[in-house]
Amino acid sequence: MINKEQLKNYIKNRPTLFAYAKEFLKFYNFVFFALYKNSIFYFNQFLQDLGLSKRYDKLKSLKNTKSGRCFIVATGPSLTKEDLQKLKNETTFGCNALVKWFPETGWETTYFGIQDFGVYKKIKKEVDSINNSRVFFSLDGAINHKDKELISLNNRKNTYEFPLYLGLHPVLPYKLFAKFSDNAYRIVFDGYSIVYSLIQIAIFIGFKEIYLLGTDCNYKTSKAYAIDNYECKRRDIYKIQGERMIYAYYYAKKYADEHGIKIYNATRGGMLEVFPRVDLDEVLKK
Repeated sequence: MINKEQLKNYIKNRPTLFAYAKEFLKFYNFVFFALYKNSIFYFNQFLQDLGLSKRYDKLKSLKNTKSGRCFIVATGPSLTKEDLQKLKNETTFGCNALVKWFPETGWETTYFGIQDFGVYKKIKKEVDSINNSRVFFSLDGAINHKDKELISLNNRKNTYEFPLYLGLHPVLPYKLFAKFSDNAYRIVFDGYSIVYSLIQIAIFIGFKEIYLLGTDCNYKTSKAYAIDNYECKRRDIYKIQGERMIYAYYYAKKYADEHGIKIYNATRGGMLEVFPRVDLDEVLKK
């Protein structure tokens, strides 16, 4: 039988209505993404396989159209504008806030990628001002696919939508999952960064030698990005963001090793040790 003291302790420590609501929202988010969003993704994939969807046909047209080497430039704090200038005559992939440097450097990367729509809304003006880069983007991470700002990206001549599969990443952020796609036209697996998506796309296009630059994978420092005035609000998950990225990169390396593709890390410093380290200046002498 419960005595008066036990009853007081129960009342004091019982979950609040807010706590119940919070748990319900977690469950709702899980159901929404696991059942609704992922089901829609696979349904669209089914239509694509039957030839009933042309959504990613622009991307398909790029398959195996390139060869040789390319450079994927991230925005880690080790990156400098001088590094970017050295790559002017190379085939390059830029991403996210790197677009802010385009007016200063006087040129744009060959390709540009973005998949985080929180980031897109912060740099929409700069992304919409891109003239020469081919822009890879995904609507699959958007909360509202009817957002006119996002849909407008697909209506431009130099943009290519790719099928980003988030899986359970949004609802289980501390549980690590990763896969690597052998056909970016059909599926691009999320690997906790746009760079991971761009590696899959670069291989799909035909590149056999890929150099990563600015992939510091370190979000524990006071400055996480090379671009000034671009620090995003850091959620708790950012404490392990670098580790999440590194976990996924092992899958990229495994795929590359099995298919005769070389991926190198030309980043100055940082935490990424999955790929062989190379010096950018030495690479550019070849």
